[in-house]
Formats: sequence, structure tokens, C-alpha cells
Amino acid sequence: MKFTNRLGWRFVLAGGAAALAIHSYVTSQWASAQGVTRFAGPTSSQPLALSADGNVLAVVNPDNESVTIFDVEADRNVKIGDVHVGQEPNGVAVSPDGRRAWVANTVSGTVSAITVHRSGPHAGRVITNIPVGTEPYSVVPTPNGTKLYVANARSNNISVIDAATNRVIKTIDNVGFEPRGLAVTNDGDGDDDDETLLVTQFLSLPVAVGKLDGEDDSKVGLVTSISTGNDSITGTIILRPLANTGFLAAGDAIAKVAPPAAPQPADFRFQTGAYPNQMNNLVIRGRFAFLPNTGASPNGPTRFNVNTQALLNVVDINDGRDAGQTINMHLAVARQTNADKLFVTQPWAIAAKHRASEAYVVSAASNTVIKVNFNPANGAPTVPNNPSDATRVMQVGVGKNPRGIVINESVWGTPLSFSQRGARSWKHARARQQRTQKGR
Repeated sequence: MKFTNRLGWRFVLAGGAAALAIHSYVTSQWASAQGVTRFAGPTSSQPLALSADGNVLAVVNPDNESVTIFDVEADRNVKIGDVHVGQEPNGVAVSPDGRRAWVANTVSGTVSAITVHRSGPHAGRVITNIPVGTEPYSVVPTPNGTKLYVANARSNNISVIDAATNRVIKTIDNVGFEPRGLAVTNDGDGDDDDETLLVTQFLSLPVAVGKLDGEDDSKVGLVTSISTGNDSITGTIILRPLANTGFLAAGDAIAKVAPPAAPQPADFRFQTGAYPNQMNNLVIRGRFAFLPNTGASPNGPTRFNVNTQALLNVVDINDGRDAGQTINMHLAVARQTNADKLFVTQPWAIAAKHRASEAYVVSAASNTVIKVNFNPANGAPTVPNNPSDATRVMQVGVGKNPRGIVINESVWGTPLSFSQRGARSWKHARARQQRTQKGR
């Protein structure tokens, strides 16, 4: 990979079965206003989080009820230590100055407030456990770090925490069915009360009338919009189904057309659609929000490229609506000229650069990260080809079951990724992948 402008983009990925599964490096930006460090870009919920200056990294470990703190300043990438928290931590937020962290403990129903120690014998300590709603899954800070929002997946509400007192100051009820992903806009000032919080509802819901359950457009995705000024709901954004996934089926269940026992190319003549589903995460870039999800395409016979799709939906935040720019990332993989193809199965998380129109989507089931470019004027996303191998999309293998990603612009050098078996460089991971592909 070639780096320009003396910036080495770093991704950090978190994954699966244990403490930190995969980390790759690309951006957390920081800014200083009157001596107070704040995040320079929008914030979003993840199972790992960076401080505003990109020096402190926190990663939740659901399997052993802890959060791991790393010193990543100047590419040190040193583990400081672990802090024991509540049961099944799934989300974490770090204060802009990196001195505090908050962890959403799903089974305990609490948020652990932690002081972070970058030096000394301990990585930090829990100063209090804040009771919130039922099964808190994710947590996100406001740009200046004055408030935190917690998505309570089973009580369908949002807890608002005052970061200075570590107390719940409001509960926002009826935010939708199973709130999961959280993202907050950032207008660049010192006021956190003039932003918008977006909340994804994890599962799609049926269209009110006129559709049969099982049709490819029978459900829609929903995103709740909340004002940070009064912490009240301002609207619900409907994510429309994708009318044409780009894949054809050999049958149609709704029309009662069974596929042949041994379908031939000519039998694949039924257009398929898909509705957004499993909306776990989102990221904001400019006036747009991007939501990776596993699109459901229930009509049509069971086939690997028919029943589920890798959708990337786009929301126009200013207009509060679906931007009409949804793409199917599977289609980009299907169209690559290289016969060795790996679909973007279970797109689970996303992070975007603040200084470029680029984002990276985590594919949890395929153990990869795929790059996405987007048009800043209308939000239209595209999947680019690999600059070193134009026969493939820009897709990089990572560790097993990656679950989250952040980007760190504050460092430069060789990209680095961590796995359960140790540390490895992002560049070396790409080199190994290319060697493997050449040997096939």
C-alpha cells in the first residue's frame, strides 16, 4: 500500500470470540478549542473506541467481562492492561482527552464509568456502575464529550448520561424496536446541544399495508432521529427496499413458480429485491449517514446469491430521508473479473475517514474489510477495485469474526492489525493475502 501526504491511515478492528479479535488502523481526529480537546468528526458507537488525539484505545471483551486499554500514541501499540467491568460488555466510549471511558454491560444492565491510567500499575478502575435500561448494547459520546447516549436494546429506549456526574439525566422512550447503532453529528463548535443523534433499529418492520410477508419489499428499515438539545425524538427515517439486487432467481415463491431441479442459465429470469435488516451500526460523513446491513430477500428459492445481500443504505440527514443511493456490495464482488470471489457476508460495522470520501465496512462472516468510496454531493457509494490488482475489489482479509472498526488519522507509518494470536501489520496481511491468491 502506498501512503501519501505523510499520513498512514490506520484502521482498528475488534472482533469475535475473545478480548480483541482484529484491529487495523485508519482515523480518530482531534481538535482543541480553548484548551479543551474535542472530537473533530462525528462520533459513532463501536465495541472499541479511540480518544480524540488517537493516543488511547479501549476494546471491550464480552467473554471475560473486561475492557482492555492500549497506548497507541506514536505507533507504540502497547497494552496497558485490563479493567474488569460488568457482564457481557458490548460497547465502549472514550472521553476526548482519553482519561475516562464508559462501557455498556449488556447482561448487567449498567454502564461502567472508568478512569483510565496511562501510567502506573493499573490500566484504570471502575468509579461507578450506572444503572440504565434493559440490555444496553452500545454507547456514544457527544463531540465535546459532555453527554453519552446508551442504546438499551430490550427496553427500546435511550439513556442520556451526564459525563461530568455519571448520572442518567433523561430516558428517551419509544425510540423503536431494538435500538443498536448510534451516531452523533458534529458541527465543529463547543456546543453539544445543537447536534443530531441517529439510532438504528436492528430489525426491519413490516410495511403497513399492501404487502405479503415473504415479498422482497414487504419490510422497511427504520432510523430514529433525536435532537441533542432537548433529547427528544424529532422523526423516523424510513429505509426503502432495494428494488433490484442485481441477481436473478430461478423461481418465485410469491408467484408460486418453483425452480427446476437442475436450473440452467436461461431459468434465472426472476428479478430479486431486498429490504434492509440487521442494522447494527452506522457512520456519519458530511450530510449523509451510511448503514451497512444484511438485506433480506425472502422471495425466491434458496440460493447463495439470492436470499441475503450486503446492502449499504444512505440517509440524507438534512432532509431526514432515505437518500435513494443504496448499493448491494455483493454485486461489486460478483462483477470482479477475478474468479476467486468472497462475498461481503454479514456487513456489521463501518468507519469513515473525515478527510476523504472513503469508508471501510467490516464483513463479520467473511473475515474481511471492504473499502467504499462515496460522492460527497449526493452520498452515492461505490466499491473500488484494488489498486494493486484491478481484477479484485478493494477487500482485505483480517481476523476471525471482526465486529467493529475505528480509524486513526493521528498516526502515520505501517498499518498495524492485532489478532487473538498476536500482532501483525496491515501491510503484511495484504502481502500474505496476495501471495495466497497468486498461488491458487
